[in-house]
Amino acid sequence: LRNYHWSLDDFNNVDWKIFTPVYSKHSKKNQAWTHKNCMRKLPTGSRMNRNGGNEETQCSSCRSAFEDDDHLFQCTSRPKFRQKIEDALAKL
Repeated sequence: LRNYHWSLDDFNNVDWKIFTPVYSKHSKKNQAWTHKNCMRKLPTGSRMNRNGGNEETQCSSCRSAFEDDDHLFQCTSRPKFRQKIEDALAKL
């Protein structure tokens, strides 16, 4: 609960009987990506810069000055990525 800053009510509002099989159905690669996204651990330009792994904060696809978690889903230079996310959400 602490990692996600959830209250006990938040936790209890999740329908775990539905969530668990849906989450488990995805490949390990997709589970890892989903987990990193939820934990805000994806290697964005801003995060890599903050952690000393990259000097630039910009997006490697569109060269926007600042790449963060939100930019990953809004970047106009990644239409296939965005479509893949939308397709996956539509299947849920």
